[in-house]
Amino acid sequence: GINAEYGDILKYITLFNQINYLSPKSHGKSQNKLSDRLNPKTVNQFAKTQSVFSNLYNNGAIPCKLSHGSVNHKLVWNEPPRSLHYDPLLVHLAEGLKETQHPYTFITRVGFVQLCEEPGSRDKVLPLLSRLVPPIKTALMSPDREVVEGAFRAVQALSHSRTDPPQPSPETTPSSVF
Repeated sequence: GINAEYGDILKYITLFNQINYLSPKSHGKSQNKLSDRLNPKTVNQFAKTQSVFSNLYNNGAIPCKLSHGSVNHKLVWNEPPRSLHYDPLLVHLAEGLKETQHPYTFITRVGFVQLCEEPGSRDKVLPLLSRLVPPIKTALMSPDREVVEGAFRAVQALSHSRTDPPQPSPETTPSSVF
């Protein structure tokens, strides 16, 4: 009778609450964890479709890794950035600027800027400009505001890419005058 119907209703309410409590993005994990709520665009590594950049990063073609700090994240390069070959690394990072999921957003944006800030980067960047412009232009036309901001930072980084400071020649050093 009424108790059976009431019991069925409670079962449906419980089921409904469980469905709303668990989202499909969390893959069965609770959404009450602070990290889940603060970073909802986390990558599903088991997704069938991945971007070109994510495949490159996951297969080790991007020679850095994300170091999770308690407050800040940072990139740790497998070797000093100054010794890296920018072709095709910088092009891959430029293509990754359109990424919208963590950790790829962080890796592409920070990695691109760090490479451009390295001393001597201008000589490595200039030959790649014709290959860097199309992916940056695509990112600038994105409807995603964060993607556009990342592309603007990349343009700034390109315009401020560094040259090595001139090394004094032995003939012009003060000790050679005496």
